[in-house]
Amino acid sequence: MSAELIPIPSPLGVTEPRVVVLVAGYLSCDKYHPEWGQRSAESTVTLVQVAGRTIVVDPGMEDALLLAGLDAAGVSPEAVDTVFLTHTHGDHYRSVHLLPNARILTSGPEQNAWRSRGAPDKELLSRMVPTVTGIAPGVRVLLTPGHTPGSASVLVAQAGQLVAITGDAVDSIDFFVRREPSHNAVEPEAERRNFQLLASSADVIIPGHGRPFRLEHGAATGEL
Repeated sequence: MSAELIPIPSPLGVTEPRVVVLVAGYLSCDKYHPEWGQRSAESTVTLVQVAGRTIVVDPGMEDALLLAGLDAAGVSPEAVDTVFLTHTHGDHYRSVHLLPNARILTSGPEQNAWRSRGAPDKELLSRMVPTVTGIAPGVRVLLTPGHTPGSASVLVAQAGQLVAITGDAVDSIDFFVRREPSHNAVEPEAERRNFQLLASSADVIIPGHGRPFRLEHGAATGEL
């Protein structure tokens, strides 16, 4: 299976951090694209490499897609040292078993919420390390609750621009333009506040179920 890599270019041409979308995710049924039909949802999978670290944000649930993306990026599954889960929905994490050496991070509130509602994957829950802010140099966590109680985004400072890997705080460019929360958001109003926060701070958004897109003055200007 081949993979379409989507590199996020730095405006200054700096090569580190390297940010690459390995898998552009999709919804099970996208209301804005009914022509795509019904399928199993798959999250966007993003690679971040900086300061000798190799990080995957949301490894997804389609094993073949993750492996194809890593192979196309020239990264072995064993080389991934960190996984960050934006939230604990299965379409965002189930392929983590393919990354044997990765430390698994998520936000503390998300880990606690998953534990309190009875996590279906007890082994994964036991491996999670709650993270408040920093992941690596220039890579930090921003709490963006609303989709789930502890949903978080990963912000990457990339030589003059800020790349926001949002998970389902933003489903896709279509949802961002309309400021529409996910259909299964636990707090829709909190998700709407996230849109405003991200619009005021990010230069590029990598959404939970779509291609990355660029912002200018808070407005989406098109997919990459």
